[in-house]
Formats: sequence, structure tokens, C-alpha cells
Amino acid sequence: MSPSNSLNNASEQFYREVRKLEVRLNDYLKEEGAFVTEIRNCIAQFKALYSLTAKLSEKNEPKETANALALKTKSEETFSKAIIQQGEAGHEGSHLLESYGALILALQKLEYELTSEG
Repeated sequence: MSPSNSLNNASEQFYREVRKLEVRLNDYLKEEGAFVTEIRNCIAQFKALYSLTAKLSEKNEPKETANALALKTKSEETFSKAIIQQGEAGHEGSHLLESYGALILALQKLEYELTSEG
């Protein structure tokens, strides 16, 4: 393989890794944004549950207790969605780490091809 062909291959590999990093970053940001939305919904549910339970007394009506329990269940579901979404964001974050490593190797290969005597 000629030196210019090796350099061209290293350059193309480097660019593929750059594009892959760009796509993975966009995927990560999308999942991270969805997580932020879910966790904010969760916090709102927790605050609503607190407000409702803070108003209850020991002798509350069954309807008030039922409302508080329903809101508690809704809060659990919202929290579960947030945790799942955080897992998705973490998964995409692991792809970013993979791209970082591949990009470092591609940069090293590019440097080698640029500095090798052919």
C-alpha cells in the first residue's frame, strides 16, 4: 500500500469516527433531555403528593386518603419512568465513551501516517 493511500485510509477512518461521535452525542443529548423532562415531572408529582398529605389530618375522610394514595401511585409510576429514562441516557453515554476511545486511536493512526516516511 502506498504511503498516500495509507494516509488517505487513516484520514477516512478518522472522519468516520468523528461522524460517529457526532451521531452518538446527538443520541445522548436526546435521551438526556428526555430524562430531565421525566425527572422534573417526577419532582412535580412528589411536590403535589407532599402538598396533599400535608393537608391531611389523622381523622381525614376516606376520599382524601384515596386521593393521596392515587397520587402516590402516580408518583411511583413517574419515578419509575424517570429511572428507566436515566438508564437509556446512561446507555447512550456508554456509546460516547466508546467513541472517545476509537477517536483517540484514529488520531494516533493519523499521526503515524502523517509522520511515517514512505
